Amino acid sequence: MTFRFLLPVLFLISLFTPLSASQAAYDAWRQQPVTWIRVGIKDKDAVQALRSNTKLLVLEGDRVVQTIEPGGLFRVTSARIQRKGYRYWVAIQSDAERQPLEVLQTKLETTFPEAAYKIVGQKSGFALRGGPYADKQKAAAARDRFIADGFAKAQLVTSKTRYPFQWINRHYDKFDLRADRDVGVVHADPNQPINFAGNAYRGVLRFRLSGNKIRIVNELPLEVYLRGVVPTELGPNVFPEVEALKAQAVAARTYALKNMGRFNKSGYDICDTPACQAYEGTRNEHPLSDQAVAETEGMVLYHGDTLIDALYTSTCGGVTDDVGNVFPGRNEPYLKSKTSYLAAYPSWQLPKKDVPDAVAAVGHHLTATAVLFGMNPPAKVALLSDDVFSGFLRDLRWVFGDVPAYNGPKQVTYRAFWQTLAALPAVAGALKHQFNPADMARPLRGSTVDQALQPLAAFMLRYELIDSDELARLDSDEVIDNRHALTLLLHLAESWGPQPEWDRYTVTDIQNGVMVLQRGTKTKMLALKDIRYYLSEHADHWTFRAQPQLEKLDRVYLIDGPFRRDIVRIQENYKVASVDRFSAYDVWVDKKSVEALEKRARRYVRGLRGIRDVRVLSRSAAGRVTELEYVADSGNRRVKGLDIRWSLGVRDNLIDLVPSYKNGRLVHLTVFGRGWGHGVGMSQVGAYGLASQGWTFDKILTHYYDGVQVSPYVGKTKPDPGSP
Repeated sequence: MTFRFLLPVLFLISLFTPLSASQAAYDAWRQQPVTWIRVGIKDKDAVQALRSNTKLLVLEGDRVVQTIEPGGLFRVTSARIQRKGYRYWVAIQSDAERQPLEVLQTKLETTFPEAAYKIVGQKSGFALRGGPYADKQKAAAARDRFIADGFAKAQLVTSKTRYPFQWINRHYDKFDLRADRDVGVVHADPNQPINFAGNAYRGVLRFRLSGNKIRIVNELPLEVYLRGVVPTELGPNVFPEVEALKAQAVAARTYALKNMGRFNKSGYDICDTPACQAYEGTRNEHPLSDQAVAETEGMVLYHGDTLIDALYTSTCGGVTDDVGNVFPGRNEPYLKSKTSYLAAYPSWQLPKKDVPDAVAAVGHHLTATAVLFGMNPPAKVALLSDDVFSGFLRDLRWVFGDVPAYNGPKQVTYRAFWQTLAALPAVAGALKHQFNPADMARPLRGSTVDQALQPLAAFMLRYELIDSDELARLDSDEVIDNRHALTLLLHLAESWGPQPEWDRYTVTDIQNGVMVLQRGTKTKMLALKDIRYYLSEHADHWTFRAQPQLEKLDRVYLIDGPFRRDIVRIQENYKVASVDRFSAYDVWVDKKSVEALEKRARRYVRGLRGIRDVRVLSRSAAGRVTELEYVADSGNRRVKGLDIRWSLGVRDNLIDLVPSYKNGRLVHLTVFGRGWGHGVGMSQVGAYGLASQGWTFDKILTHYYDGVQVSPYVGKTKPDPGSP
């Protein structure tokens, strides 16, 4: 039976072909009555690497033209780069209409899967071709198979590919993506993601050429996009307040809709970096942020009848700024300076815990370190006795291993102290296996250390466990005191033993003798009676606290690892009182040499050479620098707005400068600052702080955006209520 008699049958079964079923599934997803957004993701590159273990649909616009099964890693590249001269194809069938050939193509993809197929236009209609083949002999063999199967007019043709993109499997075999325009791939279930550049993206990944490089554009429903934006911009594991996340969702939705089409010339609507909104596909999706997006679906911010440009900043340093002070020339009435000094948290006085007696003798830090390592520090400073030394060694057996018995004098000398430590298994083993006599001679050149202690001295110097002052006392017959001995032993324990690991929690409540702690979305109960000591850490030194006072959301750290579990580290937020104080960057210091500063500043200040000084010329009422001057050999240069922090390489414009000079020229610049970001609009960490004290998302938004209303999206401008 010839093929022309099979055509009516094939038209009927085409409704049930895999390609038709894939098209139907894709259409059902694509025809959702939702807003769609195109996101430019990652950087352009000549080759883009993706990953999928399941079937993908190849799209030409919204038409499914092909299915591929990469089986893992695959790459997409431009056919401009990959093709080399002419390739061989078999012209299988011609027709005046395209649809019969599409049906035949689907049939052949099942019966002859070793070939790729494409439909090309010609003067009298369309032609279906199979291939490509690397050489004429293979192409001729394929033509003969097609003729034998009933395609009598099959003939050999040569052609350059007309398709703009190819995909390369993990075996480096190259295949066409058989689509001429608006080429993309989507998971067979479009709600499932495709992996690209370490992230996974739901929806369609479109390929757009820019020169010889490919830009990938993620096309997906706006609400699905927001599932990726909200947790990337305000992480639920760190800031687990749903009202803050809802405020973030509304702000992000408003920003996306306001800026839709901003990058139309490049083929997408919005970028995926903080220059627009941070978006990493499904990587950061979280049930709490998903809830926030769902519960605010379609809700946006209007000022009067106009959709606002909902700028937001990570941390405002206590106060946001008028938009014109950071973005010169802008003056939106809803982007005004707003305070974050709105804290009103409950506080609790913790039960009193006695501070160890040793604090009076050896200080807070040494006592705390000793207690953490399970030692009993001395209550008074005295010459080291043999029984106290033996007790220290027993306490540290879990760190040092099999500690040898002390057999020296009753009052322990420096020599006896170090001779005992030389017998520790870690020291003895290293000296035996890792030291050559020459290794000992070199670092001890000019030293008068007793020959018997020279191996130990070389070991201590190699691993930087002692300084030159301690080296000089190594073989002394002077009696060591217990504080100095404890200091040396703990230094060794910290150097080669485990480090305390602290798990961070925030305090959410204290009642009935129980402290309620939260870490992300997990809650832990801590009985106050089980706490023996409170510790705090300032300037890398421990301090015991007898009866600290905590506010809600202050940090509490619980120790992990082989250390005492009845010690709690307390960190009150004493630095500032604003609601954005929970950011790691509410307060910061940045230091730069003039060389590093100039290298950075040249990227933003044209013609800058030889910086002599940096001066603040003006500030806003909120305290941010609004104009900065670089005094330089090349002439003075002034910068405003975002160029201030970008040229300085700092986090915010809320700064003070501490310059250092030598011979009248700047040699170093220290910057004291607060905040992270441009400082305009909603403070994201401030939103968390307000939500934690009971503010709802709409109250948060109407505080940070002046004179706005939260309402469903009806367009960038609300229609006239009287219009039909």
